[in-house]
Amino acid sequence: MTMLAIFPATSTAKSISGSHSLFLATHCFKLGSGKRIVVDGLRFPEDHAYLTEMFGSQFTHIHLIAPKRVRKARCKRRHGKEFNFEKADSHDIEQKIDSLKDLAGYVIENTGSIEMLHGKLTTLCKLMVPKQGRKASAAIRARARKGTWLYSQLEVFTFDEFKHFLNRIGNGTNIGNELASLRQPEFENKVRDYSKYVTLKLDDVSSKYSDAFSKWKFSDWDEFPIDAIKTKPGEETSEMERYLLDRRVSKHQY
Repeated sequence: MTMLAIFPATSTAKSISGSHSLFLATHCFKLGSGKRIVVDGLRFPEDHAYLTEMFGSQFTHIHLIAPKRVRKARCKRRHGKEFNFEKADSHDIEQKIDSLKDLAGYVIENTGSIEMLHGKLTTLCKLMVPKQGRKASAAIRARARKGTWLYSQLEVFTFDEFKHFLNRIGNGTNIGNELASLRQPEFENKVRDYSKYVTLKLDDVSSKYSDAFSKWKFSDWDEFPIDAIKTKPGEETSEMERYLLDRRVSKHQY
């Protein structure tokens, strides 16, 4: 079998499974769920490619392997002796799973107890988050509190924009120390300076629609009074305005 994990810079975990698991994982991540997201049941190389493109280095693919005899015995215990393991194992949807082993970042043999598997995964997760990464994550969360301009601006950075922003401050060997050494005003000034060059600039609309922003108070984007965003025919609109108008259309549709 195969599984995958998407690790935003957070500390707790949420599990998702089922036929819409990839959609849900992407949706939760974009909404800033504040949790790690673990999705089980990755079955196609195309899914791996999609998640790699969406999340880059924040996506970690873990592949679990077990001999057929072990998997068959487990199915019999779970579903009874009448369960047709051969039919399930030969289903079309299961046929590309083995090919995912070569794509995975980590491969774990799962032939022991569930407690043994938990132990292996716990150890792996600790190795996957280097000390500097944990320190950087904590520093950013401490400064970008929800309900602030800083939090909302960082939230609309693309993955590449956020990565480039961090690269301006430090690298994998010192990024945690560098972020932790910045005082709150210094960090915010760096974000404001860098935000001049990103696609979605909060300042493009925060002053123009000051009444709407004063009511919203930089809270969840789904709560933003989108109907306040109005443009006149022929008027040049910013990327941020177009982003908010697109959200309004999506909300009206769904």
